[in-house]
Amino acid sequence: MTKPQRDRARDEAHCQACGSPARFVDCVRETRTHRREEITAQGFDDFRQLLVPGTGSDPLGWPGSTGLRVPSFAATTAYRFLLAAADLDDGDMVVGIRQGLEIGAIAASVAEGSGNPVPPMYAEIRPVVTYNWRFADAAWAWTLTRQPLSSWQYTPGPNDSDSFAFEDSLTPALLYASANFPVAPVFPGYLGLSAYTPPAIRGNKVLVARDIRWPFDSPQANEELWIPVHRPERWRLYCDVFQTAGETQTFANGTDVRQITGLVPEEEFLFFINAASGIALGPTVWRVHGRLIVDRMRKGA
Repeated sequence: MTKPQRDRARDEAHCQACGSPARFVDCVRETRTHRREEITAQGFDDFRQLLVPGTGSDPLGWPGSTGLRVPSFAATTAYRFLLAAADLDDGDMVVGIRQGLEIGAIAASVAEGSGNPVPPMYAEIRPVVTYNWRFADAAWAWTLTRQPLSSWQYTPGPNDSDSFAFEDSLTPALLYASANFPVAPVFPGYLGLSAYTPPAIRGNKVLVARDIRWPFDSPQANEELWIPVHRPERWRLYCDVFQTAGETQTFANGTDVRQITGLVPEEEFLFFINAASGIALGPTVWRVHGRLIVDRMRKGA
């Protein structure tokens, strides 16, 4: 074992797990020279608000969940999500990213004799585990950017709401340049929009991933990039999502799924959803995930 390897092993043996300084920083550990942070996309969740009647929140009082919900409305442009942002300085390091995506549908009780879906609604959700799978008419791409840090002041937009921000943000959000909502939206929050235009991506592109090459639960995700930072910069992790308009893989009526072989898990999910009764919406791209993993140099190290 070389001296750098011994030093690293010693540092990792003495790492301490400490409390998160903010909602969006998950895992924190410290070594002699650096502090590791995983900045996670978390935001508005319409179904989480239904879990605890009267409170609309999780047990800690927050009405959201990991990841950002994708509107079911199939806009003519891609939805642009800012999943994570970090202000870094000379000596810091961008270590890696994590990616994730979910597809889902809204199932409902069926009114007796009518066949029409009625409340209560239930979300049927499936994580995408096949790295290059997608809907026939949908697409997505994660983009990591870096930009010299300058003074920044947020200017609120006319439609700002929880996890919905005008052009840029310091916290995870669906970003918009323009957006319209009907008088009586069908869905809560930004999920009820009826028109959408994304803002421009900020900073210089470092990488673009159109497949899930660093899965959210991958132990290698924090060992892949190791990009040094030499000046004050703002790093952003985006994800652009083209929502499906409803075109999905279907099978002939009466086909027994036990006779079908070679389907990836996502296609099996679509088969059951398409064959089920009481589906009120979907399947669609349901939620997008992302984490930005950074090492911050400790002062005086």
